Parts: sequence; structure tokens; C-alpha cells
Amino acid sequence: MAGKKLILVTAMLLCALPVFSQFEPEIEFDDGSDDMADAVIVSAARTEDFWISPCTELAMYSSTSIAYGGGAAIGYGRGFSIGVRAAYFVENEYQIATLELSFLLRFYLQGRDSLSGPFLQLMGGPVIFARDSEINVPSEYGVFSAGLSFGWRFLFGKTWFVEPALRGGFPYIAGAGVSAGMRL
Repeated sequence: MAGKKLILVTAMLLCALPVFSQFEPEIEFDDGSDDMADAVIVSAARTEDFWISPCTELAMYSSTSIAYGGGAAIGYGRGFSIGVRAAYFVENEYQIATLELSFLLRFYLQGRDSLSGPFLQLMGGPVIFARDSEINVPSEYGVFSAGLSFGWRFLFGKTWFVEPALRGGFPYIAGAGVSAGMRL
């Protein structure tokens, strides 16, 4: 039953992010006139970056044990991205499950048109904890999380990428993970 609720919450978050494409042709005029009939379109379109990536990660929610899990993120933007992320973690020592739902703000350090390279990512949103690895909505345990990630996007061709990342914040102490995804 908890798995169905997790899938439902994740699907709702993934559908909540609107996706826009933008066509901004650059136009040159042959003879200096402003007549559109004489215009030549220089570039077809300025493409934006919509991406989706499943991930696997380790996170320290306590100083004595490590939680492991995975999730997925979707985002939109080039050089500066916004997005959402959902991840589920299990910690075996204390039998605690964690559901992270985060909003993302990502800044590529190589400039506003970057699609790859180093990035800083701010994350924040609700975290729901449950004992015996069963998440119930609404939960009796939950907090608001906030954190900062540093990662690097390695682009393979124009579509596929891999992103290793390290993060720190609250209520987790630190985390490390890798995601692999695609640009659409």
C-alpha cells in the first residue's frame, strides 16, 4: 500500500512541472529594409533544456548510519534550471524510511548557456520519515529540508548524461550519489 502512495505522490510531482519550448529566430535583413519579405532567418531556434534523470544515492540522516535509496528528478532550463525531485531512502539499523520531495534551483558554473560541466544546486522541500519502512500520507513525522549540492554533468552526445554529486544540508548531514539521464 505504501508503494502505491509513493508512486502516486511522485506522479503528481512530475506532472506539476510545466514544460515550455521557445522559438526565437534571429533575423537579418538583406538590404537594410524592415520588410519581412526580405528577411533571412539566421538560426532556426534557440533550444532550451528539459531533462529527466533517475538517481541512486547514499545519505547520512544520522551520524551513526547511512541510508540508501533512489529517485528521479526532472528539470527545465539552460545555464539555470528549475525542477523537482523525489527520492526514497531506507536505513536498516533503525528501520526508518525517508521520502524526500524537493524543489531544485541549479546554476551551471560555466555560464548561462551551459548544458554540462560543474553546477551548484539548491534543494528544499518536505521530508517524511516513517518507522518500519512504511510511509503513510499524512505522516506523523516530517520536517522541511534545505541543502546545497555540487555536481558535474558529463554529456554524452547531445542527449545522454551522467551526474555525480555531493550534498550537505538539513535534516541530512551529507550525501553522495550519481544520476544518469537524458535531455529532451
